[in-house]
Amino acid sequence: MTSSLDKSVSNTPSTAKDDADRYPAASAKPADFRSKVLAVGGVSGTYEELTGHKQELRVSMSVWYANMAPTTAVNGSLYTALISGGPIAVLWGWFIVAIISLAIAASLAELCSAWPHSAGQAMWAYNLAPPRWAPFLSFWTAWLNIAGGWALLAAGAFIFSSGTLALVSAFNPSYVEQRWHVVLVYIAVMLSCFVLNIFLVRVLDRMTATFAIINISVVIATIIALAACTPVHATPSFVFTGFINQTGWSSSGFAFLLGLLQSSFTIIGYDAATHLCEEAVDAGRLAPIAVFGGVAIVGVVGFVYIIALLFSIGDIDRVLAAPVPVVQIFQDSFGLNGAAAAYAFNLVILYLACAGIVCASSRAVWSMSRDRGFPLAKLFCRVNKSLRVPVWALGLQTVVPIILGIIYLGSEVIFYSFFQLTTIGYLASYFIPIALIFFRGRDLLPPAYWRLPDGIAKVCNAISLAYILFICVLFCMPNYYPVTPSNMNWTVAISAVAVLFGAIAWYAEVRRHYKGPASQVAHMDDPIAA
Repeated sequence: MTSSLDKSVSNTPSTAKDDADRYPAASAKPADFRSKVLAVGGVSGTYEELTGHKQELRVSMSVWYANMAPTTAVNGSLYTALISGGPIAVLWGWFIVAIISLAIAASLAELCSAWPHSAGQAMWAYNLAPPRWAPFLSFWTAWLNIAGGWALLAAGAFIFSSGTLALVSAFNPSYVEQRWHVVLVYIAVMLSCFVLNIFLVRVLDRMTATFAIINISVVIATIIALAACTPVHATPSFVFTGFINQTGWSSSGFAFLLGLLQSSFTIIGYDAATHLCEEAVDAGRLAPIAVFGGVAIVGVVGFVYIIALLFSIGDIDRVLAAPVPVVQIFQDSFGLNGAAAAYAFNLVILYLACAGIVCASSRAVWSMSRDRGFPLAKLFCRVNKSLRVPVWALGLQTVVPIILGIIYLGSEVIFYSFFQLTTIGYLASYFIPIALIFFRGRDLLPPAYWRLPDGIAKVCNAISLAYILFICVLFCMPNYYPVTPSNMNWTVAISAVAVLFGAIAWYAEVRRHYKGPASQVAHMDDPIAA
């Protein structure tokens, strides 16, 4: 991977005239990737020239890192991995998924550098697809990504809500948690994230650097405290080779694969940086760093944190019997007050991560809507002129997760399937542009700051595609055996509903209006780009 502008877009050298024909704006003015000038598809120009729209939003790129909270996701999904493979699945499953995720992130990073645009994967799919299929594939890439965002917000808000009530239960043993208690806290979380993104987004932006420092500091402090304070440490053989299978499946290998849910769910959503490209300085260079570097940091931090957690398990049966296993681990190590403080810090980090996801996902909705690529586009493309935020898009990214949360009142099993839909939705949106560049050829890539060597890129693309296909099928398999209505996996049905709503949106409205991102439809041939 290089950080200098790669002038070659294929193995065959191009002439100056070829470059001028393909990139007219680049031949008319010097390439300037900084300040208020963007570089989209190898072409430099003003914001209006390169996006086809006036600049309406302003948020610093620092917000991109707000959704990096690996330890909180590990805390919330630890039980699933512990009963589906045990420490082997938790630790080595994380290692495997982190390495593969780096290949996916590398594949996405160079596409992001080539086309830094708030539409993200939808923009890349449009530019890489055959012209006839470009709007269709672009829409479905965006739709799957946005659906994954809804599921991720539902999962994040639920983990926060259940964790909060677990602390209440720890201090008040007579308290009996009810589903509606969880849903009330869940709704409060989503509404407060909406308010934060409407009225305090500038404050949130300025606090992001501080948040990142607090995030890493809390993780390091927790790891050190677990190592120093845990009275009875687990043995190395338990941590590195221990195996547990309480899924009911006789196959140990299949149980281990089911344990990958935790890692695949946690290391996801790293495209968030791409959806804020138009609101940042030097996006073509910095966005790939946010994508690839974010995955690398999450992988390393999560791996060390998991080792510390596993060594702190003194009684595995008591941990598995607890409402929230990580709270029990903290309580065994720090006592009640110490556990409450440690977990409360993690909940704060999770809350800010949820606020960051609402921000990034709303930009994906807003970007598609301004090009008529989303249902009710005229509504969701509106930007409040005084607040300078897409209020209606933010509202959608708040209301839909709330509706999903209400499902928990009727069925825990169906609601838990949204954890898997998170992974499937995001990975499917990554699959489309990666498959297009892999099968159609790398000569479609324009000059960009970040460019993988062709051989490495093809390997990363192939690994990414194979993993995404495998994990999407795996997550539709039943998690427990024997399969009953009370424990069956509803992911297939939920995914089918998401696809159905997408199909209705496409055929009822979007296909008649959406021709692609405004700047790309014009192909930069108008006088303003010359």
